[in-house]
Parts: sequence; structure tokens; C-alpha cells
Amino acid sequence: MSVDALTLAVWVVQGLVLYAASTVAFDVIHALLHAFARSSWRPLQWLASFHTVHHQFLGTDLRIDRGFERANLWWHHLPESTVAMVASTLGYLVFPPEPVTFVIALHAFLLGVRWWLRGVDGFHHEHTRVLRPLSGVFVGPQYHALHHVHPEQYIGSLLTVYDRVMGTGCPIAGQTFAVTGASGSFGSGMCSLLEARGATVLRLKHGVDWTYDDYRGADAALAAANVLVLAHGSKVDQAMEANADSFAVFTERFRALHANDLAPAEVWAVGSEIEVHPAFGDEAYYASKRAWARVARHLLHARDITYRHIVPSAFSSQMGPGLISGRTAAWIALQQIVRGSRYVPVTYSGLALVGWVKFPLRWHAVTPAAWLAARGLAERAQLAA
Repeated sequence: MSVDALTLAVWVVQGLVLYAASTVAFDVIHALLHAFARSSWRPLQWLASFHTVHHQFLGTDLRIDRGFERANLWWHHLPESTVAMVASTLGYLVFPPEPVTFVIALHAFLLGVRWWLRGVDGFHHEHTRVLRPLSGVFVGPQYHALHHVHPEQYIGSLLTVYDRVMGTGCPIAGQTFAVTGASGSFGSGMCSLLEARGATVLRLKHGVDWTYDDYRGADAALAAANVLVLAHGSKVDQAMEANADSFAVFTERFRALHANDLAPAEVWAVGSEIEVHPAFGDEAYYASKRAWARVARHLLHARDITYRHIVPSAFSSQMGPGLISGRTAAWIALQQIVRGSRYVPVTYSGLALVGWVKFPLRWHAVTPAAWLAARGLAERAQLAA
């Protein structure tokens, strides 16, 4: 039977849709198996054990234990592919038989490949250092490696859809956060939200733990933390030091302290919509926030850390009034972050969405080191020998 080009193209699209849908179906079951592992009911624990061996095979240290090789193939890969194939058969209710049969055969072929490789495929191998995953809707080897480091997070197997919907795209519980500006409107709100999710929060106070001239008092907290949240700032006094210089120093010291970590450490920094709109009299604040935005546009593309740039509309704080509270702004930001967002608009004006355009293009981007060198502050980012 001859098939015209249009029909073949339609089959290809239908096959891609079905294959993606079948992987998302597995992602739901994948998440349930992790939930079952925490259950006190033995039948659910038994079901979870089919997947637990997969994490014993490739552990949180991203080392392979060959003692679980056979169990990983029989108890994890075989059921995983079976679920995907069974889910794909539902496509017969919607699509022509040709693309559905092809997708089922594809799942069977990939199972055969994994079996031949004894479970050590492109997504499952040992790592000494995981880079930040590339952005997008597709899961890559680095993304899946992070799932093995943080088994309750990064659930997606092909697409990040599940994590973006369910909020499993960034670990919070069990992580340690070092937070500057923790007594401010946004910072205090973020601290309480993080602690409510099971995180440990280390509050860094200006004038006590660090100053613009000496950051050494913060190093112990920075070394202990997995995530650095930069939420301090000033509109008047030493605006450039507060909103740009200190952000760059903290980021560079934090990166140096975590240069050998298995998984990339994270930096979350609070920007402003003044990155987009005119100064309206706040010239010092305007210059400092735009300066940091230049650095942020570089950091958003860094692979050794995960940088998240939070851009809120005005919120009520000691620096001025706003239509929302700092806690509300922190809550909105956190909802996006746990869904994997790295550019985080917290906006009722829409200006933050406009500002995003410069980030993929790295518009006038500059590295933190280059910024500090130009400011004559490079030594402040250097750790003691």
C-alpha cells in the first residue's frame, strides 16, 4: 500500500504526540512509586520497591552499584517499558493503527537497547559533576542525573511537563538556604515559606555577618548552604554597593565555595522592573539595578550554578509602597521556581515580561568577575587561602 507524503507526515506527528503522552503517563506512575515508598502500608512499599532498585543501582552519589544490575533491568526497566507500551495502546482509540504500532515497537526497541547496555545508557551513568541542565521542555542527561541526586524532584523522563505542573522542578525540603535581607519584606516572607517547606534557613545580616568591605563572616553560611538568596538592597544609601557590587561578591564567593559540588548550587537574586522602565527620580537605584541585570544576563547562562532572576513589580517594604506585600511576591516567585523557572517575573504591570527579552540574547551581559574588576573590587570576591 502506497502512502502519500501528507498521510506520512500526519502519522509522524501523531506518533510523536503519542510517544510523549506515554512518557508523561509513566511520569505520573513514577511519582506515585516515590510516594508509595514513604507509605507505612506494606503493599504500597512492595510496589515502590520495583523502582527503589533503580535508585540503588544509580545512587544519590551518582555512582553505579553493579550488585543491583539485574534487579534494575527486571524490576525497573521492564515494568517501565511495559507501562509505556500499555499506555500507548490507548492510542488505537484515537489514531490510525500505523503510528500507534510504531510507538509500541519503539518502546520495545529502546528496552532492548537498555538491556544490551545493562542499564548504563546515556541517562544513567556515573558523574563527578552535574552541570545545570539546558533550558527547555525536554529532559536531558543532566536533568535526569539531578533526579538521582534529589529523588523526589525532577520526575520527568522525556518532557518536563510533570515537574512544571506539579512543582517538582527544584528541591526545597532538606536544602539549606543562606538568605541576605532576611529581615526585609520579601526576604522575611521567603524565609518563612522555605522553612514551611522543610528547608533550613541561615539568615545573613548586614553589619553583623558581612559588610560591603568584608564578607568573610558570611563564608561559613555560604559553605553550608545549597542555595544563596540575595534579597537585600537599598534605594538611597550606597545603592550600587547594595544592589550590584555586593550581589557580585556574594555570587563569586559562593561559586568558589561550591566549585567541587556534585550538583550545581543555586543563586536566587531579586531584581526589579526598573531594569525596564525609566528612573522616575530614582537614578541611583536605577543605575544599580540595571548594573546587576547585566551580570544576571550572564549568570542565567552559566552551567556551574543555577541562577534564578526574580523580577518583581513594586511590593510594600521599607523602600516604599506597592500593590502587594513582600510575602505575596515571595510566594508567587517560589511557585514559579519550584516549577523550574529561572527567569521569574512577579508582575502585575507586565514590565518584567518585557525585560525577559534581553536575557536569552545576553544583551550587554558581563561576568561578575569582570564587573568587580571594573569596579576595583576583585579582591573582595577572593576567599582566604
